[in-house]
Amino acid sequence: MNISDIFVKLFSAPNVVPVLVGPTASGKTELIFELAQISKGNASFEVISADAFQVYRGMDIGTAKPSTDILKAVKHYLVDILEPNETFSAGEFIRIAEKKMEEILSRDKRPIVCGGSGLYITSLISGMHELPSADPELRRKKLGREELLSQLRLIDSESAEQLRSESDSRIIRRLEICSGMGLPMSEILKLEKLKSKFSFKVFRIEVVRKKLYERINKRVEEMFEKGFIEEVKRLIKDGINSDMPSQRAIGYREVHEYLEGKMSEEELKVLVAANSRHYAKRQETWFRHKIGNYESIRI
Repeated sequence: MNISDIFVKLFSAPNVVPVLVGPTASGKTELIFELAQISKGNASFEVISADAFQVYRGMDIGTAKPSTDILKAVKHYLVDILEPNETFSAGEFIRIAEKKMEEILSRDKRPIVCGGSGLYITSLISGMHELPSADPELRRKKLGREELLSQLRLIDSESAEQLRSESDSRIIRRLEICSGMGLPMSEILKLEKLKSKFSFKVFRIEVVRKKLYERINKRVEEMFEKGFIEEVKRLIKDGINSDMPSQRAIGYREVHEYLEGKMSEEELKVLVAANSRHYAKRQETWFRHKIGNYESIRI
């Protein structure tokens, strides 16, 4: 399928927002750039980035942010909007994404959602429960893991057991939600979801597994050539530590461990490539099972 055919496929329905999904290194950003070239310097669409980590400033190499040329060719939203010590959620993503879609349409352009963060995408297209915001007072207390689990157990013993081996940030968020709503998560999930006023159609980029893994390995090599280790060093110098939610992005915690002397540089590169491949496999599983209807774009 040539690029003109893909353009028509994506934008043929006038009242539907296209959603372009695919695993890491599948070519989403490159495809967006090629689509922009059809407009000869005046792209008829603008991009809502659905990437949980490209929202953070200073995390350019490890998250494979769009290049300057791509950002000039087509406007992107939800890129570089937060500092790495801040938190971001699916609810915040939906709130900003829907506002930006309205703004784009008001300028007689078409929005397209593009990314690989499965939770953000499914929450946007299928709706999500209205959940409490972060609790600044709880976060300021900086409670230890056992105290957090103890408090969560009082409201939702099942969640406390499920999250025992998860990060503190996930336990805190679950505690905020259950405390704020006065319900265990199992009951919250039974409540009616808030639905978007937009209609969406999902297009899934599919790449043969062997080719995808080759692309991932090449991307990881290029990341280190571009200075990925130096990028993490700058983050550490700015006070960013490996426990912060932003550092859950594939590769960042691995580099933190390398800088702590826990592995050699060669071992680091092998680990980041392996974890990236595992992540891509999880993404593909999510898209297959969590997104009901989609149309394939085979590359």
